Amino acid sequence: VTEIVVRSMNVSETFEPVFVKKKQTVSNDPKQKYTVKCIGCTFSGGGYTNASSGEVEAGTQIKLTGSGPVSSWTVNGSTLRKSVKQEIPGVGEVNVQVPITSTSLVRTINSNTAVVCNGTN
Repeated sequence: VTEIVVRSMNVSETFEPVFVKKKQTVSNDPKQKYTVKCIGCTFSGGGYTNASSGEVEAGTQIKLTGSGPVSSWTVNGSTLRKSVKQEIPGVGEVNVQVPITSTSLVRTINSNTAVVCNGTN
């Protein structure tokens, strides 16, 4: 949501967005399958070893492995980040969000998933 329109108000109000993480629903149908596609990486799990694409059952845990040094991971268009503490002169220690650079990750698949492993080169 980028904007809202309020009509017929006769009092002053303040609106504040509240962001919550969307709850994922997991299918109880053991035959439900989802597509996994990898660019710059491979995945293992759900009957696959070092695959770049395939279909796995809902709830399958897979291991993603980058093909070289990693500068970031993107899953379904969102860069994966972690919180780290950083000292800022004059401010002190603060938490900052930085891209995950691990050479491998574990994910549970409950939707079609496109993964991009971005290298350092």
